[in-house]
Order: sequence, then C-alpha cells, then structure tokens
Amino acid sequence: PYFNGKSQSISKEIDEFTKDYKKDLNERKINLDDLYIKFIRFAEWKINKAGFGVVGIITNNSFLDGVTHRQMRKHLMGTFDEIYILNLHGNTRKGETDKNIFDIMVGVSINIFVKYQTPLKDKKVYYYSTLDNGLVGRAEKLDMLATKSLSSVKWQQLNPAETDNCFFVKKDLSKTAVYENFYKITDIFDNYNSGIQSKNDVLTIQYRKKNIENIINDFKTLPIEHIKNKYLIEAGVWTAEKALKSLTYEKFDISKINKIGYRPFDIRYTFLNTKSSGFLARPRYETMKHFIKTENIGLCFTRSFNDSTFNRVFISKDIVDLHIHSDQSYIAPLYLYQNDFGLETKTPNFTAKFQKEYLSTLPFKPTPEDILNYIYAVLHCPLYRETYLEFLKTDFPAVPMTKDEAVFKKYAALGKQLVALHTMQDIPKDKEIREEFDGEISNFVISKIEPPTKAQHKLTLTATDGKKVIFNGITPDIYSFKIGSYSPIEKWLKYRKADAVILGIEDLAHIKSMIIVLKHTMEIMEQIKALNADYLKEI
Repeated sequence: PYFNGKSQSISKEIDEFTKDYKKDLNERKINLDDLYIKFIRFAEWKINKAGFGVVGIITNNSFLDGVTHRQMRKHLMGTFDEIYILNLHGNTRKGETDKNIFDIMVGVSINIFVKYQTPLKDKKVYYYSTLDNGLVGRAEKLDMLATKSLSSVKWQQLNPAETDNCFFVKKDLSKTAVYENFYKITDIFDNYNSGIQSKNDVLTIQYRKKNIENIINDFKTLPIEHIKNKYLIEAGVWTAEKALKSLTYEKFDISKINKIGYRPFDIRYTFLNTKSSGFLARPRYETMKHFIKTENIGLCFTRSFNDSTFNRVFISKDIVDLHIHSDQSYIAPLYLYQNDFGLETKTPNFTAKFQKEYLSTLPFKPTPEDILNYIYAVLHCPLYRETYLEFLKTDFPAVPMTKDEAVFKKYAALGKQLVALHTMQDIPKDKEIREEFDGEISNFVISKIEPPTKAQHKLTLTATDGKKVIFNGITPDIYSFKIGSYSPIEKWLKYRKADAVILGIEDLAHIKSMIIVLKHTMEIMEQIKALNADYLKEI
C-alpha cells in the first residue's frame, strides 16, 4: 500500500479506529486517510486483540516525520515494545536524488513493529537510513536487503519522545535551545491561510484576462449543458452547477477578476468568489480579500517538507494559488484592510503578542515593510537555512528577530532588494543578459526548449514555425535555481509549451526579466551570507 492520498476504501470499523491517530492534532488540514495508514492501523488492532505479535509491512514512508502523523507515531509507541524502521527513501516528489527500489515516486520504508507478551518498561525505536549510509542505487539497496538480517543491520536507536513530534527518523536537534527563542511566522502574522484551491485549474485559472471574461460571460448566457460540453466538464468535486450558483451570487461582476500568483513569476487570472464551493472551490476569501483593489504584499511560506534544502519562501502582491511554490503554500498579508463608514483603513497584520513582546521593546521604530524585508532576508540566508534545516522541515519557519538596530537595518536593506526583485517592481539593467530574435517575432508558440549548459550559457526557444529566440548570459545555475518545488524559468516555459500558449513580445521580455531576477537573487543571497549569523545578536 504505497498510495499517498485519501483512500476511497471506506470501512466503518477501521475508519473509527483511525480516529485515534487524529486526536488532539489541532491542525487545519489532516491528511491521515491514506490507504497505507489504514493498513497499519488494522494491523495494530489485530496485534492488540491477540495480545502480542509482530507486524512487518512495506509502506509509503511519509508517516516517519510528517507533522500530522505525530499522534500516529505516539500511538504506535504506546502499542509496541520495539519498532524497527528501515528507510529506503527514493522520494522523487520530495527531491531525493537516490533511486527507489520500486518504479514509484513516493519514498518507501520497511517497518517492523513488535509487541511482547510481557511489555518492556522502556520502548525502543531503531532506525536505519539507506541514504545516510551511502546506498543510493537500486541494485545497492536490493543487495543490502538480500544479504542483511534484522540482527546484522547497524541500527541507530532513536529517542522519539525527546520532541512533541515523536519523529521516527534521525534528527539533529542540537540547536533546539537557540531556535526556541525565534519568532514563528504564525506568531508574527495574525491573519494567514493556505493559497486558493480551485479544484479545476484548467477552467478557472487562465493565462489571459480576456479568457476569464469569456468564461464568465458563457456562464451568464449559455445553458448549463452547453457549458459542460464546451469546456468538457466532468463530474467531480468541482461542478458547473456550483460555479454557476457562485457566479450568480457574485452577479457575474467581471471587476472580481484578479491576477493570481500561480507559480513563482507566473501571474495568471481568475474570478475570486467570496464563498467556498463556487467558481473557486476554496477561495480563502477572508485572507485573499486584503489583496484585491488595494496595495498589499504577502509572505508565502510552508509548514513542512522533506527536501534536503530549505527554499520554500516567496513574496506576492496578488492572491496566490495553493501550490504557488510547494505542495501546501500559505500566505500572510502585510496589511489588513477594513472599510469603516465608507473610509478604507489599513492596519499591520501583526499579532498582539508580537507587538507587545518585540515591537514595543525596540529602541528604534521600523515600518511594517521594514519588518517584512528583514524577515525575507533572514529566510534567504544560506547559513540560516543550513543551520536550522531540521526545524524548518517540521513546522512553520521561525525567525531570529534582532533588537540590534544596525544589524536589523543591514538585513532589511537586502530584504528590500529581494522583495523588489521578486515582485518584479525593480528589474536591474544587466548587459550580460541579451536576447536574440530570429527575424520578426509574432504568434510565438514554443515547440522546443534548449536549456543552458556549462559550455553554452544560452537558453534557446524554437517556435512551431521554426523561428528562434535566444537568451544569452543565462547559466545552468540560474535556469535550475529553485523557489520551493519549482525552477521558475523551466516551469514557466514548460507550462506554456504544453498548453501551446501564444507568446507575445511582452512574454519574451518577461522571460528575460526572470533570468535577471534570479541572477541577482543569487548575488544578494551571497551578500546576506557574508553577514554570517549576525541575526542572532540581541534576540
């Protein structure tokens, strides 16, 4: 049972037992209905019923360190006396570079749970990681499995109880005492939410504003069956009926068409309805409303991940998609807008705790933008990312908020440059990044993408009519630079190639801007790195 997703297999008894894994989680979203989790819970129930026994099962390995799986791990430790975890890794979805032992994308682990007739006083958890032991190829892993026995594996004994998350993997938590003095992002910003979930991206999120206008007009004028046929709408969570009801409630008001940050630097258009289960299934309106018809900016972040590096942070002036930079992206607006008796006012979106414990104690008075810029710079600091990786993997990022004015201003100044770059409000002139056009370019539809190489620092795009556009000065590092789960330039191009989007001169200029932005991002990150760990002064 490697399947990772909500199981359609429903059983009254086992679903009731699985609730034990969900108790007191206090999470906005709980993903504990995977089929493999039900298998484990069923096996645990059988062993409990027998009084003693052994469970051996090969599964998806997401339960080993998933934040929402912490109660599951605690429950297993309460039932079993010894737990053996052989982590075979191979999760290409999480960016792991080793090979999976099966032809699947999700990571795998072999799990052995032992319950004795006479319970042990001290429960034991043993762990072995193929990746930590240099086994990256499929053949290497299979050879190890064929030649080793339970007693000959060099297990590491873990102490899951040392943290509330009760991890079943090895974690370096030596920086815990320092990290606990940082401010978690969710303790700084009061209003935050995950990004928009449309449940039908193909229809509800469009490359051009005119396309959304046409779709809204069709819903307004055409019979529902005509709409279903025209847009090939199939039965599912998103329905044409719900969309029509939503659009009718919103009076088909095209002024509610908004830009949406779909992926990094990939701005598209959608219709922002105010209630759920409508044109957009989850519009997150109580947060997104602060970005419409107003000047605002929001910090995009995640809660947990399994990659080997932290890069899951971005910025947006617009409403954002759930997957703007990762599987589960959140956004916190800098300002909250309110209309009082016809007068629109804005207040910083800071928690009362943050204002009292930090802002009111400062010997200087930073603006809300200064605070955001400082945070953004620290989150882009390579040293910070490396030092606190294990903590960043398992919860919302926490930031060391210095009270040293000189240090604060250094980071805030660099953060301001990053924010201006990532919102594309300030694109530096860069003579090294040059474009070449193969004659007059019009109706350019990408048929071939040739990325830069170490030998040739150029990106070549070939259109369906054979014409080419070449961007010189782009290195492989710029092209592959990642923000969250995506390499922005590569992702932007592949989407438009797959959808045969007609590109104009503005789109080609946007590609050049992305190249410049990422090149200068890398340079600024090096400047932030040169500050070392100054952010720890007077925290």
